[in-house]
Amino acid sequence: MDIISKIYDRRIRSLNILIEMTIDEYLSVARQIVDKNEFQRKRVNRSKTVYSLLRDDLQRGCTIPPIVLAFTGGRVAEFAKKHNLEEFDSLRNDEILELYNQDNLVILDGLQRTLSLMDVDDSFTDDGKRQAFLRNSIRVEIYLGIDRIGILYRMLTLNTGQTQMSLRHQIEILYSDCYAREIDGIQIFRQTDQESITRIGQYQFDDIVEGFISYLNESPHQIDRISLLDDISNLENLSKENHDNEDIFIGLMKIYNVFVNRIDSLTEHWQYPEAKDCESGEPLFNNNNDNLEYYRIKNPYGKNLPQIFAKSQTITGFYAAVGYIIKNEAITDVNSLNDFSGIIDRIDLGRTIDETMLLYLGINDMLKEEKKIGIAQRQFHFRFFRALLNPRSDQFCNLYKSLNAGFESYRANK
Repeated sequence: MDIISKIYDRRIRSLNILIEMTIDEYLSVARQIVDKNEFQRKRVNRSKTVYSLLRDDLQRGCTIPPIVLAFTGGRVAEFAKKHNLEEFDSLRNDEILELYNQDNLVILDGLQRTLSLMDVDDSFTDDGKRQAFLRNSIRVEIYLGIDRIGILYRMLTLNTGQTQMSLRHQIEILYSDCYAREIDGIQIFRQTDQESITRIGQYQFDDIVEGFISYLNESPHQIDRISLLDDISNLENLSKENHDNEDIFIGLMKIYNVFVNRIDSLTEHWQYPEAKDCESGEPLFNNNNDNLEYYRIKNPYGKNLPQIFAKSQTITGFYAAVGYIIKNEAITDVNSLNDFSGIIDRIDLGRTIDETMLLYLGINDMLKEEKKIGIAQRQFHFRFFRALLNPRSDQFCNLYKSLNAGFESYRANK
């Protein structure tokens, strides 16, 4: 395994390293990279594509374009911080090659070529021919010092002419390690975990990914037809912000959890009032000031705060509103994720705990009359959070007023 050249990529602020290695050296880590990630892109059917031809050519010793990888992980991050990657001549090759193992690598471009190499390796019945195949050389490019947003950007630009992997799928691959650890009291579950949400700070990985895409699109709806150029443009803007802060995916998750904890504190761990033998539609209490009655809801949007704030409609609405507010800095006076910590600290209920929370559940109950309930709830939450978190809003930091404003805005624009 030999390092052939190094070039610094100023666009994504990382070092591109070209390495020549044997197929055996590559597959020794590639198999484990592919196997360990359940979100990895699926195989393209070989019988109907040029990959069937590639498989045959590889058996005959053909050369292929370089496969592109990225170094990731804590050890790599420490190495990148320790060295000035722009002055790469001072880097020792043996130190770089020590980072080459399955725990530190992700495939950016060349998954189908990798699968084809694995297929060829598995197809041999003659061990002599197999060993000859494994001794053949290939070239591999590896990015060192690249952050996850840079990886997303490079994955999109490298795969424009191929069977396209969605932005969502790429995000799932890059952040699949989030459910393996607790982050500032946040615990992420997979759908396959079959875990129920029991406390503040527990969320489903799929819902957090949807939230992140909503942040990118400034919309609570999952836009399947967003163009590649829009994806790249969003990531260009995001990469500028990401270099000034911690990883934006993790940062958004933390800010959302700070908000949820703020509401939990303000409402004193509120739960939906339980009472035996109460029918749906029975009054809970009357607000004489507004001449409003609060009725018992048969199936409320959530019976406690962990349930309410773990729902995808709530998460995507919050994330989309944060994206909208940051990206419209000229009319919101908010230019980074860091600004939201101070905003969240200023949030107040505006009314009593029960009045505020029952208004929230009542609005969501009325939205059940819409033909597409989920879409209606996402749009309401988006408008509610925009009113609550935008410093230029008349309802800024007033939960009760923001709920009413969000609902009125939804009805006026549906």
